Amino acid sequence: MNLQVIITTFVVCFLIFSLYKEFIRPSLVFMIAVAMLLVSGIITPGEALNGFANEQIAVIFLLLLISDVIKSSGVLNALISRLFHADLSYRGFLFRMTSMVSIFSAWVNNTPLVAIMIPYTWQWASNKKISPSKVLIPLSYAAIIGGMVTLIGTSTNLVVNGLAVEASHLNPDIKPLHIFDFSYVGLPLSIVGLIYLWVLAPKLLPDRNDPLKEYEEHKREYLIETIIPENSGLIGGTVEDTLRHLGSLFLAEVVRDGKIIAPVQPNEILTGGDILIFAGNTETIAELVKNRQDIKLPDLAETDLPESGEMVEVVVAANSSLIGKTVKSTGFRGIYDSAIIAICRDGERLSGSIGEQELRSGDLLLLVTGHDFKPRIKDSNDFYTISGFSNISKPEKSKSIFIVGGTVLVFLLSAFTSLALFKGLLVLLILLAVTKTIDFDRIKSNLDAEMFLILALALAVGRAITNSGAATYFAHGLLSVVEIFNSPIAALFTIYLITNLLSMMVTNKAAVAISFPIAMAMVQEMRLGSFPDLSYTPFILAIAFAGCAEFITPFGYQTNLMVYGPGGYKFRDYVKIGIPLTLLYLISVILILGLIYDII
Repeated sequence: MNLQVIITTFVVCFLIFSLYKEFIRPSLVFMIAVAMLLVSGIITPGEALNGFANEQIAVIFLLLLISDVIKSSGVLNALISRLFHADLSYRGFLFRMTSMVSIFSAWVNNTPLVAIMIPYTWQWASNKKISPSKVLIPLSYAAIIGGMVTLIGTSTNLVVNGLAVEASHLNPDIKPLHIFDFSYVGLPLSIVGLIYLWVLAPKLLPDRNDPLKEYEEHKREYLIETIIPENSGLIGGTVEDTLRHLGSLFLAEVVRDGKIIAPVQPNEILTGGDILIFAGNTETIAELVKNRQDIKLPDLAETDLPESGEMVEVVVAANSSLIGKTVKSTGFRGIYDSAIIAICRDGERLSGSIGEQELRSGDLLLLVTGHDFKPRIKDSNDFYTISGFSNISKPEKSKSIFIVGGTVLVFLLSAFTSLALFKGLLVLLILLAVTKTIDFDRIKSNLDAEMFLILALALAVGRAITNSGAATYFAHGLLSVVEIFNSPIAALFTIYLITNLLSMMVTNKAAVAISFPIAMAMVQEMRLGSFPDLSYTPFILAIAFAGCAEFITPFGYQTNLMVYGPGGYKFRDYVKIGIPLTLLYLISVILILGLIYDII
């Protein structure tokens, strides 16, 4: 093992560990990794920047913008509202919802699709007195399943194809993929996955109350924050003597000088500036602080509710600018005219002052909103509205036809003519902006620069694994493990398994970027040995499917994280329902690829 292999291995391990532990933002992790590879001379500046000019990355960018345009047009909303009748049975709804979502997600980016679907799915379940936990994981899984059917169904497929395009410049035997190359495997997989969701998933899914219902029916489950002012008559008294009159309220914690005191002893002496965290009926607290000066709501506390009092539930997006900030430092009230009165994470109550909580992706926030909340969140990508209201306007027929018809036309021309998908999408987006079918300012506000940065830098990491010789080194190691079988199918199984396991720990983009060069090196070694006619294509497809098939954890795929809080799920719920589906996918992908490419 030479020095460059050692350095690259260290960088990859740093990447995996940092992404798994979430010490810093993913984009910064990739920047640090690429910087180390640049300084060590493993990649050149041109190779580090090459991903920003990669056509497949640009296609992802344009597809995200087009998906957002379709979402904002209200076309999907209108169609969804017609399909989901109130008289549908649970099984009927599950069949219709998962089928429709899987079909759409083959053509529309699944993140905005799931964002649109969550309120409808949640509301339908609520109206039928069915727990949202019985329908939201199937929603996410259906989006993942459908996204595997076409090249454009998910950004992971496009990233893998981007890696294939890069590799084809070095090795002409590696061929880029086309829009329907995924369908031969993706369509049978969709049928298998949907049958699993219809037949077995209802028996495995938990039956839990949603957080909003918990709040309305059991307000003792949530916390209310108060503060003892410096002139309070409670100062110097014990908890038992001064707060006994609060009746059903329970003093859960005292926050003093940044330190949490819990459990609170009856003889604890109260001091000025103490933050008291009560569990109990919020109306009782509000009435208490309204009539006396001894205890009050903090000036900056997010529990100081707006006048309108409409309750709305939102989930923090994976690329939200709120992530890593405390509730107090976000300026939430000034930006969104709303107050955070409760935060739900992993189904557990958080400890300490609400204002001091650092927000994470997937956090479920219970808001009380002011009059300006709806217009202020119209173009926000910081969170997704789960319940309370829909902020999507009714679609205009002419604009809807232009947007949807133009998008379908571009896809068809790309599939059956020589028109590059990038060119078609770019022309369509320009036409939509020039004709004022869409607001160009909206396009600018919805550019996800962080995702673009991660995707481009992931390609640089993949190039480094090849340049350093690490791909060949690890390929030799893996081949020595599977050579006892002397079969490409064993190598295919190994690559799929490694990619899938990596995708559970880090982002699927990082997983495919790491495993792709290793897989190509393995195929090259086998072609030099006993299998000179072995195709690279089944291995490329196996990496793509393994990177997408992230069903076991809520963190490996963004749509899983989006339904995590709203469904009131626990980590173990994904494990319980995800393991059988993951095994089904592993077996199905290997068998189908083996039969199609004659490597069984």
